[in-house]
Amino acid sequence: MVNESKTIIYADEDLRAAIGTLSQGTILKIGEKLRKRGTVAYSTFKNRIVYIKVADLGIEGVEGEFTLNNGRFKLKAIKDRKKEGLPSVGQVGLRVAQSIPGSDWSKLATDMNTKNSPFIGLGIQAEYNYLQKNFTFYLGYEYTKNTDSQLSISMHTLDFGVSYAIIYSDFYSWDILAGPVVSPGITIATENNQYHTDGAGYGHKVGTSLKLFRGWKWGITVGAYYRKQKITGHDKIQLPGPYYNPTSLDSLSELQTMISINRKINL
Repeated sequence: MVNESKTIIYADEDLRAAIGTLSQGTILKIGEKLRKRGTVAYSTFKNRIVYIKVADLGIEGVEGEFTLNNGRFKLKAIKDRKKEGLPSVGQVGLRVAQSIPGSDWSKLATDMNTKNSPFIGLGIQAEYNYLQKNFTFYLGYEYTKNTDSQLSISMHTLDFGVSYAIIYSDFYSWDILAGPVVSPGITIATENNQYHTDGAGYGHKVGTSLKLFRGWKWGITVGAYYRKQKITGHDKIQLPGPYYNPTSLDSLSELQTMISINRKINL
């Protein structure tokens, strides 16, 4: 029986193609095997197969178990289902980023008689969304490098934190996020890699992102972030000239834009 005041029915089990609605109290006979890890049921309506979210149904007279994906899935009472909500969802994404370094790096570039070249980053990020609600926890790794031979950087960064969806649906969400970042390996090289310093950094990242195709198996995320770190080990960066002439860099800030391709995982 349909519990919600207006429940959408779909033509596919991925719940992408909505074909109509059912009113509260409509009685349906659903198939024995649930789909999508127990979140989607199928039935017939007007002589065609339709798919419905289990969370929108009250299923009466079911105390046993369904066979699902060669395992066992126990269907809970509707009150427990409402408390539990939808299953948790994770995703893994491959991302490409470009950063514009801030004033700290820009000053160093000026001292090196070169331009403030952008950073390019390649990385991977894992996310976990408990019961598909507003909050998502993330953990990521990124390798960052630029292409300037006069002043180059090579950086390994770990970032983790939480994002909050201000607006979200099955198709997209708009998130804000914040969390700490740690760079255990930062190498800065000058004058065609003749001189280099090695160090580390720690700081924070804040930003916003737009996630597209949020409820689909594959999705896209675009984002814009501000990242700032306090760095150590870079107090003897060699400036141009025939003599020993060191300078220091103790902070690194970036304005970053990012795009990633994500693979959804039901947990």
